[in-house]
Amino acid sequence: MKAQQDKASQKKRFGIGKKSREMDPVLLGDGPPAWDLDSKFRHVGKRTPRIDAVAKATGRARYPSDERPTHLIYAAILRSPLPAGTVKSVNLEKAKKAKGVLGVLANTSAGKKIRYQGQELAAIAAVSRAAAESALALIEIEIEKAPHDVDPQEGLREDWQKQADALPTSLREIRARKEGKVRLKLYYETQTQMHHPLEPHGITASYIEDENGSRLEVWASTQGTFGMKRGLERSLKMQGKVTVHTEHMGGGFGAKLSPGVEARLCAELSRQTKRPVHCFVDRRAEALAVGNRPASIQVHDVEADTKGNLTNLTIQSLGFPGYGGSGRISGSKRFYNIRGRDGHSDKRGNTGSARAFRAPGHPQGYFGTESSIDEIAYRVGWDPLAFRIRNLGKDSIHAEQLAQAAKTIDYARRFNKNPGKVKEGKRNLGGVGMGIRSWLNGGRGRNGVLCRIHPDGTIEVRNGAQDIGTGTRTVLAICAAEELGRPIDAVEVHLGSTVDPRGPSSGGSTTCASLAPTARKAAWQAGKALLKELQVELKVDASKIAIVDGHILIDGKKKIPWKEACKRLRNGPVEALAQGWRGRRGFTNGVRGCQIADLSVDLDTGAIDLHKIVAIQDCGTVIDLLTAESQVIGAVVQGIGYALYEERITDPVLGRVLNTDFEQYRIPGSMEIPQIIPILPKANNGHNFVGAMGLGEPPTIPTAAAIANAIRNATGLRMQRLPMTPARVLGGLERMKIGRTS
Repeated sequence: MKAQQDKASQKKRFGIGKKSREMDPVLLGDGPPAWDLDSKFRHVGKRTPRIDAVAKATGRARYPSDERPTHLIYAAILRSPLPAGTVKSVNLEKAKKAKGVLGVLANTSAGKKIRYQGQELAAIAAVSRAAAESALALIEIEIEKAPHDVDPQEGLREDWQKQADALPTSLREIRARKEGKVRLKLYYETQTQMHHPLEPHGITASYIEDENGSRLEVWASTQGTFGMKRGLERSLKMQGKVTVHTEHMGGGFGAKLSPGVEARLCAELSRQTKRPVHCFVDRRAEALAVGNRPASIQVHDVEADTKGNLTNLTIQSLGFPGYGGSGRISGSKRFYNIRGRDGHSDKRGNTGSARAFRAPGHPQGYFGTESSIDEIAYRVGWDPLAFRIRNLGKDSIHAEQLAQAAKTIDYARRFNKNPGKVKEGKRNLGGVGMGIRSWLNGGRGRNGVLCRIHPDGTIEVRNGAQDIGTGTRTVLAICAAEELGRPIDAVEVHLGSTVDPRGPSSGGSTTCASLAPTARKAAWQAGKALLKELQVELKVDASKIAIVDGHILIDGKKKIPWKEACKRLRNGPVEALAQGWRGRRGFTNGVRGCQIADLSVDLDTGAIDLHKIVAIQDCGTVIDLLTAESQVIGAVVQGIGYALYEERITDPVLGRVLNTDFEQYRIPGSMEIPQIIPILPKANNGHNFVGAMGLGEPPTIPTAAAIANAIRNATGLRMQRLPMTPARVLGGLERMKIGRTS
């Protein structure tokens, strides 16, 4: 033990990319020696296929929406067709008498306000989904209409645009002032982006009463099994009597962190009917009632001199989060050493509430700030890459990453030195653009992982958190296998049930950074427990027995194969429950990244053809390179959707959302995705003995900015509004007289 402690206390090397320093590794109580930049690995950092890949590919994996307990019935929800009003009366009697109906539940009453179209008014449970949906028409709810505002942006757009400088109507108007400084006020607008995970929001709930009392079993499509448990226990007043299962789930981007109204109604109907109830919302309800990324309006006051020094960046912003939530934005100005008080306020409207959505507030804010940085660089006669590196500091992590991305994408050749200049016979223009990003999370400490070593040599790892599709099972298997020197297929990982040790919600990019250190610690402790048993069985001193490369080494010479040693566990398996903890800040406070996009613009149609996006993202120690790269690629794809396609459309007269299906709400398909090159620099933050950091959210932050800046480099056109549709691009080209043939 003393030798291990001495080894753990030695200084180790931590850092990111080319920047590193020696630090004392973080240890709190009993734990394994910290991994650092010089650690050698058997499994960590390799491309390991997900251990549940075959189950998912063959359909064996069970999702919450697949669950069909015996005597299952189905729920349907009545939603408000109006965006605003007051409930005058509610009558459920006819619906209660309808054929096949077993339960009816009101979610409103006389005097209650209607806040948005799609608001949940009542729910019905029936023997079939068709019977439940048919009976909804028998519910009598009288609503007195009230004035509504589903697009408060429209009423404020003109006033905010007046605060900003008019962009030039031709490229010839872009020139620096004689005094050597340029000051601009720039207007930006981002749209509402809607949550559309493959598996919609919902649960299957089974209320049980027997000799042991009452309890509720729930199969939930959730990003937080324990958050779902706590929420349902509070709303149903069933403290300690709710169990949540999420063996697999079909995606979530932040809106599935706690029980929604649909989950509460489903659980209530199950308790009312004493039957299992299935309630998953349809695609229309996904668009209306389960959250969104809120829209924003921004005015940036930015100033720089012709020597390339950024001297001011002040931001005033409005958020539009619907009837609830927050529309606050976050940008990149702090990395450019610019200080100054910004201002923000929210404007409410009669649409569904904003909820967390992959890096909340950051894609909006970074689109604005990185566009302003880009534009002021052009105005003072600087290359945007050189301007950024100068103001970030050439020794900063961001500057190093930008230089690497520029080399990868061949920036020097692809950069358009004459934006908007059309060569004879050519009807498209190419360019490159960039954006930086950051994220601040190194994991949460309130979690536990159980590791059990069985007499047949199998290693079992258990935690109650969910794997939302990011590869958490595989990460935990790798950590346990690495620590004990075993192959990955020797580890069985069980996730997604609140009967197992507490796990974090998958929000804030915390799951891997939280659970990987705890899983490693649990395996380390289980290995010690195994050695303790073998020490007695083999009658050897504790100092003379160790686990080395997956074998039991005695006296530094004799090797006992793992499975043979485990057979000596006479009293069954040995196990250890490790508790997670938060370490110190580490080498840096958070993670860094950047993207550079290469594209061309069709001057006749305004269409954007994306060729390549290089995405560099630090995430500390990369546990599984394959799933990490997949995370980056998926985040960039979602960023492309935000930049070019996705936008909620509302009818201001009727107060309704018009594009509630995938025919009208566009997301990018396979033909719209360019080559995406993910690069994950070698890193270890040193904040715990694994060094993994958050990854899921940051790579989606700068994509819209990088694409907008590439359009600017290609054409000279500064796109100020998302999504950058062909019609908007073409309109801008027309205003600036770019590409005209006559």
